[in-house]
Amino acid sequence: MEMDFMELRVLSACKVGCLYMLLHFVCSCQDGVETRIQYFEGSEDIKEWQSYMQKVPHGTWKKYYANHQLLESREYRHGKKIGKLIRYWPNGHKQMEYHFEDDEYHGEAREWSEAGVLTRWMHYEKGHEEGLQQYYNDEGKLKSNYVIRNGRRYGLLGTKHCINIKDSFDIR
Repeated sequence: MEMDFMELRVLSACKVGCLYMLLHFVCSCQDGVETRIQYFEGSEDIKEWQSYMQKVPHGTWKKYYANHQLLESREYRHGKKIGKLIRYWPNGHKQMEYHFEDDEYHGEAREWSEAGVLTRWMHYEKGHEEGLQQYYNDEGKLKSNYVIRNGRRYGLLGTKHCINIKDSFDIR
């Protein structure tokens, strides 16, 4: 099977307000999937890696910090978000992990503080909260704990003027 492969290096100027930004990126096309690689200005270090098929997002997309560390990774299929979105803090700790199906949140979603402490643990079905939802403070202490079933919320929100039952009793 013969593969088409083309690479094009581009240096262009884009006007943003009254600023001009130089963008340096590489485009390549193989088996109908176009890969665009954007570099940090004045460097050969990759800033962003994107894939397209027929001009819509398709395949793996990655973003990097200037120190080469992965900032974000996500998947697309025919323009729709699928699979995992994973984002990292500059210190390397995971910032968030969301799951997508057919361009909507679906399944488990988690977020962490920059110190690596879990701050949110959520569940989605077809883009809507469904199931257990938990929010934690920066020390990892549970501040909101509820369940959503058929669009109705049950449990403790831990919002303003609410008292956490656990904190109301002296439980030993």
